[in-house]
Amino acid sequence: MNLKDKHKQIENLFKSIFANLPFVKISYESNLVSVIDTSKDNSDPPRVDIIEGDIYIIDFWDGYSAGDRIKEKNIEKSLKHFKKFLKKLHKQIVRFS
Repeated sequence: MNLKDKHKQIENLFKSIFANLPFVKISYESNLVSVIDTSKDNSDPPRVDIIEGDIYIIDFWDGYSAGDRIKEKNIEKSLKHFKKFLKKLHKQIVRFS
């Protein structure tokens, strides 16, 4: 099982969290999924990434000064962290929009 196999699950999760925020976009690459706030002209926007390599790296950036990074070997555990970061991103965007 890899990140590409989970794209549908990730897409559904994204839609359930960001349905009311159409300016938040999701993008897929071969080993990367990014969720980015595109509402402002920001060179370093708030975002959440999950990167697949030897391990999964889940990054959260609030667009200002705070970031978190989690490294995980298991895809299911990494997706739980990804979900937690997506909810954190949603809360932060709503608070500062």
